[in-house]
Amino acid sequence: MDVLIRKAEKGDILYIQEIEEQAFGKEAYPLALMIYLYEHCGNYFLVAEVEKQIAGYIVACPEKNDRLHIYSIAVKKHFRKKGIGEKLLKKLVELANKHGLKEVFLEVNVENMPAIKLYEKLGFKQTKRIKKYYSNGKDAFIYILDL
Repeated sequence: MDVLIRKAEKGDILYIQEIEEQAFGKEAYPLALMIYLYEHCGNYFLVAEVEKQIAGYIVACPEKNDRLHIYSIAVKKHFRKKGIGEKLLKKLVELANKHGLKEVFLEVNVENMPAIKLYEKLGFKQTKRIKKYYSNGKDAFIYILDL
């Protein structure tokens, strides 16, 4: 399966939003926020394309102190467990390195074991737990990758 990782385009946003909602349900970011992230963090908004279909995405924004905050990463259900999330994450880290950033960080639901395993596989370290981080009352872990 050939996977193309490319910068997101404006026409991709509705497909990205569909994947976001499929992956996160009621915890999904609203479309308005996805548009905002596209407009303000476009260099770090990537999609994975398989046979001209968007299979997944990752979006991050640079913050103070040369840090890159991953806001969301998700892969369409029938494309999961095929290494697409890993490819997206690796490409994002490569971009962060290229742009001289020093750290990549994210929040993840403490129950999202597939994501946690991926982050740890790629060298991210768990730093703390935030109680009731999500609107559904679930806790989050903060994961950091030093570059």
